[in-house]
Amino acid sequence: MDEALERAWRSATSPFDGITLRSADAPVKTLAPLLTQLVESLRVRFGERRLWRVEDWHAHDGWVTERRASSWDELLELCRSEDALSARAALDEFVALAFYTEPPALLLRIEVEDYAEAGHERMGAFDVTLPASDAALCEALPHESSVRRIDAKQYFDEIHGR
Repeated sequence: MDEALERAWRSATSPFDGITLRSADAPVKTLAPLLTQLVESLRVRFGERRLWRVEDWHAHDGWVTERRASSWDELLELCRSEDALSARAALDEFVALAFYTEPPALLLRIEVEDYAEAGHERMGAFDVTLPASDAALCEALPHESSVRRIDAKQYFDEIHGR
């Protein structure tokens, strides 16, 4: 997280006053098209908002990092390819590549294993935090049943510095 997200989380303000939808771990080759579909839906709803990118160490050790400007095109490009997702979202254990809107309403975090164990596929997962009224954006996703829905503040409290 960066300072703005850290303040929002601690004070339970947007987007942490909504819900978080957390995917189950899945092979990156399955995750890429799922994320592409999700980001396309999110872009329709939130596309007029500025997008920021940050390495999110919240679940690793809580380290607060700096954000940088991003775009919906950059996010879509990242999600469209298994190789791009593996190269850019594989950071460290419990470290996510995060994108959030300004003003804050949406937080999408993507985690990919640094490397696959011998004989296994590289795995990844995502979570998306948004107003409860926008949860329907995720209901059309394939494998929606493998997405866990939880109160956002509660979820981020639980995973902080695992």
